Amino acid sequence: MSTDELSSQQRDQSVATNFTLRDYLEAARLASNRARTVTIVLLVTSVVMLIGMLNSLYHSWAQRRILASASPYARYVADNIGPPPVRQIGETEKVLNDKRSLYQERYHELYASLMKEYVESEFGVRVPLFGVKIDVNDLGAFGGFALLIVLFMFDYSARREAENLSVSFNRAMQAGQVHEFYDLLAMHQLFTVPLRARTEKRERSAIFPKAICLLPIVVQIIVVAHDLYTNQAGDTLDPIHNDILNGCAFVWLLLMIPISIWTLRRLQDIDHTWDSWAAIRFADESLQTRGSCDEL
Repeated sequence: MSTDELSSQQRDQSVATNFTLRDYLEAARLASNRARTVTIVLLVTSVVMLIGMLNSLYHSWAQRRILASASPYARYVADNIGPPPVRQIGETEKVLNDKRSLYQERYHELYASLMKEYVESEFGVRVPLFGVKIDVNDLGAFGGFALLIVLFMFDYSARREAENLSVSFNRAMQAGQVHEFYDLLAMHQLFTVPLRARTEKRERSAIFPKAICLLPIVVQIIVVAHDLYTNQAGDTLDPIHNDILNGCAFVWLLLMIPISIWTLRRLQDIDHTWDSWAAIRFADESLQTRGSCDEL
């Protein structure tokens, strides 16, 4: 084999190796993006459920506005539509009655708007993107089921990310390009904080992104507690339906506990994988630093 043919073959192998590593890098990056997307969905679902539950409370702001507007002469009403009219010097009775009539119309429009907002926010929660509305009494059952599904997707995405991460790093190790692969992939991480030195320790703040998988449990506990607190109102409407919904909400809560624990373990496995490869990535730098100190 001539020198040109050998050089061409090595160049082709190098191009093939680099192309393969780019594929592995892209696959690992996409796995991280999937987990990030599911995390955002989990946050949005939890926040929507929490807001819907807070709006259904007896002491919600919408109800307080209704109570504060019970009288057309209340201070809250005056702050929004102005003070009620009073007789001015030289003003006739007809003009005063016309002003009072207009003021009553404004008051009725304000009260009707507040009552409409109260009914819409108190008894229903509108789901983003889909546009459907869920009754607040069904929030624990249907919302809890949605949280459970998203949490399961989060666990599955984290598991796939951990597996893809190990496979990709092993492939980069075989190609002898762990340093470049580690640095490039670390730039795409958001919830995982890869170490930047062998002696570096993970900050305590890194635990906060992992606490996201516990958010569905917190929200579901609040919703179930509120359902039990208002259980008498549900029994007044439909006792059987109310018992079924409360039972479903409690079952979803019990299922969320093991799934959340599994997800936490997946996220810890991802951190351990990054830590293991960080020791390999920065091993040469540690040796160089130690050699420089010995020369000094």
